[in-house]
Amino acid sequence: MAQYHLDKVAFNTNNSRQFEGYMSTMNGAVGHIPLAAGQIHGYSHVEKFGSNLNVEASLETIWDQGGTYSWATSAVSLYVDTEVADDGQDSGVSSPLGDGARTIIIQGLDASYHHVEEEVTVGGPPSTTEFLRVNRAFVQTAGSIGTNTRPLIISTGANGTGTVYANISTHGAGSNEEGFGQTFLGLYTIPAGKTGYLTQWTMGSSGTSSVHGFLRYRPFANGNIFLTRDTMFFRDGLQTKNYIVPIRLEEKSDIEIQGYNNATGVAVSTTFNIILVDNPT
Repeated sequence: MAQYHLDKVAFNTNNSRQFEGYMSTMNGAVGHIPLAAGQIHGYSHVEKFGSNLNVEASLETIWDQGGTYSWATSAVSLYVDTEVADDGQDSGVSSPLGDGARTIIIQGLDASYHHVEEEVTVGGPPSTTEFLRVNRAFVQTAGSIGTNTRPLIISTGANGTGTVYANISTHGAGSNEEGFGQTFLGLYTIPAGKTGYLTQWTMGSSGTSSVHGFLRYRPFANGNIFLTRDTMFFRDGLQTKNYIVPIRLEEKSDIEIQGYNNATGVAVSTTFNIILVDNPT
């Protein structure tokens, strides 16, 4: 049977980054358990995943709203509303006892690129926190159904108006409509004070026509310039890239997965994994 243990390591006192960490002596998934458990001081991990159910001939972001993502240029308060007229199913205001989603946690970055999050009521007032980036959102409280029953829009205006920065989608229609309870955002921004190391990137498609995928990266120092750091070409299946040497991602930089399809439209998904390391202070 495979053995596993942790070695506690004291870093060289002459090193400017002085902290105690843990290092695994075992490779593979088990070797990453200390990282997932938060036992490695100064290190953390994030997995992002996204989907776009109708990628067509023009380049699109892999997120469940579809189309090309619009990045914020200033921090703003955000609303959470249903995509359709409020029927009392997803609401914490007009129907506090609704069967669907009642409150949503929005996680992102403030104007200084520091992590912030807030619980926002569906159909209620905007967040008191101002978000420059939205990295994730998910249902926090719900009625008897246990999740959203309608698509939820996270945007700069009430009733789903303004610029959309995320949404929580559903599958099906009518009585068969079921919510996913969390955003599918194939994008991420590295928080201030951290450096990201991209270890894995995956894309998949359910169609038989070719999909061209792109890993886009915008370093903070470059302003509006997005660079392509990697590409994938695939069809009807899954393709994964495991980076033997991780790709370094600077603090405050943006990562966005995009793709296009030469046919009439195809569903595309993506995941990517980043290890975050605290910068020296």
